[in-house]
Amino acid sequence: MYKLAMENLTSRRKIDLLTKIIMTLEENNTTTNQESLATLIEELNTQLLEESAALAARAFNLGCVLSGLVVGIVVTITWLLTHWLTAFVALVMTVLVAVGVSSLLAMRARYNNMVRIYQDSIVPEIQAAIYEHNVDVDEWSSLVNETLPDDASLKLMLDKFPLEGNSHEQKKTFR
Repeated sequence: MYKLAMENLTSRRKIDLLTKIIMTLEENNTTTNQESLATLIEELNTQLLEESAALAARAFNLGCVLSGLVVGIVVTITWLLTHWLTAFVALVMTVLVAVGVSSLLAMRARYNNMVRIYQDSIVPEIQAAIYEHNVDVDEWSSLVNETLPDDASLKLMLDKFPLEGNSHEQKKTFR
């Protein structure tokens, strides 16, 4: 039936029809490609957040345990040398300082781990996706800007450590 319909059309109409079919297929392919890239971007952002948060929680717990030892020593010495009320005030102050310092160290550990995870595992996945989907770095960056909110970790890492080159340069690195 398709063959019969094609025979009845003029050559120019055949070319127009085939061009329209090809353009429709390319648009569908591009839409699917962008959707799969958007899903990948969201997955990479989630991976970056989860892995860095887990390491930050460990750093905070370690900081609290170690600072708990210091708090215990300071409060014991204060209690032995002074009144119990002074020891209680020292306890409250040192606990607040210890939690603050632990929190600060955990934030720094989270950032440093986020940079390490980004450079060691996220960037190679991005480069593979750029190669596989045949997009250049500018297209990837614009898709990231469209997909993620401004405060997303992956977007912040891409702003701080931008990808270089285009899809053709990326292809050379994989061959």
